[in-house]
Amino acid sequence: MKKNSVRTLFWMSMILIHLQISFADEPAKTTGDKSASGSSKISVTNILTDEVKLTDPRNGKLRSTRDSFHPWAPSKNLADWEKESDLIKKRILVSNGLWPMPSRGELKPAIYGKVDRGDYTVEKVYFASHPGHYVTGNLYRPSNLKGKVPGILCPHGHWPEGRFYHAD
Repeated sequence: MKKNSVRTLFWMSMILIHLQISFADEPAKTTGDKSASGSSKISVTNILTDEVKLTDPRNGKLRSTRDSFHPWAPSKNLADWEKESDLIKKRILVSNGLWPMPSRGELKPAIYGKVDRGDYTVEKVYFASHPGHYVTGNLYRPSNLKGKVPGILCPHGHWPEGRFYHAD
């Protein structure tokens, strides 16, 4: 089992044990099973009934941008919208840790490992998108054309097996 699965299973078990202990003093609906001591067992379906109040706020009414907590309304004119959009942009930057904006580092691009495929070449590339963080990929360039021509940059992505993944 993966570490997170074991941790989740452990905490679910602890919650169920806690619920069984908490409800042991109350007259419980039983499943008809009796333990060796003769006491009734409480099942999860018996605990999660209308009689039990679930206090987690996530079980309440779903919130939206139209409820009283979010009293936002579209701007009436362009000037108001420009002020509002500046505030929204700033909030997005702050929430993503980009305020103040970090200084741009040097890209340090590198192109190497050229493979000639006849009509085009494939080269390995990388550059520093952020100091210490490198983006890798392949650069596909046509071989027989001169001057400015289109090329394709294919970043490898961040999924299992990266560039070695073969989609069918």
